[in-house]
Amino acid sequence: MQGEPVKKAEIDLAVDEAVRAAEREFDLRVQQVLERVPEVDVAGDFAARVAARAMTEVPARRTLAARLPGETRFGTAAVWIGLVVLLAVMVVLAPKATGGGGFWVAMEWMLCAQFVGLAVWASAGTWRRE
Repeated sequence: MQGEPVKKAEIDLAVDEAVRAAEREFDLRVQQVLERVPEVDVAGDFAARVAARAMTEVPARRTLAARLPGETRFGTAAVWIGLVVLLAVMVVLAPKATGGGGFWVAMEWMLCAQFVGLAVWASAGTWRRE
């Protein structure tokens, strides 16, 4: 045996067995670590300390409506202003749209779609408040 050359197949077989054994050992270690239940250590007065700190350090939050006087309806006002502006622009551009060009007709339809969208949105907002 000492003088015989080692065949490549024997070396590959030995390496494969060693790799499989190492993989099994690794899988076993990973499984043991994952199945281990962690130990939790919480101080007895932890909840009391957190509650005491929360009561003294956190200021009461005020909402935006509480900070501003009266009821604010900035979004509703913006929608109504947008509706008025769109209506005015549509009236101004109507003669150009009837005069011919496809661009002006497309512009008029786009403005109409925006007008309808804002009107639907404004009416849906009034339904939700009532």
